[in-house]
Amino acid sequence: MTPEQQLCIALAKMLPGKVRWNEPYGGLQWLHERTMVQENQLLFICCVVWCTFDRKQRVSFSRNLREAVINSGGHATSFEEDIVACCENATWQQRAEALAKTNGIEL
Repeated sequence: MTPEQQLCIALAKMLPGKVRWNEPYGGLQWLHERTMVQENQLLFICCVVWCTFDRKQRVSFSRNLREAVINSGGHATSFEEDIVACCENATWQQRAEALAKTNGIEL
């Protein structure tokens, strides 16, 4: 299983009423449309999960996102500058990793 597939499975766990992991196709499926989630929709799904967070979880997510960006080759300056840069430039994979860590989901 690829890292991207593991991240998709984690997203499915965080949005059980909206998407599910479709094993035969190796991707996420929208439950209400019965269509596969396209790669360009994964960032939207990350935003939907983030919107379910309370203030404390959003602070934790920001820290986890900064860590995910740094771990994938980003650089660290001041914490405040990093948070802004991360929120503007993070990939769906980095966001999904941070969301999973915030929700206590092992990857």
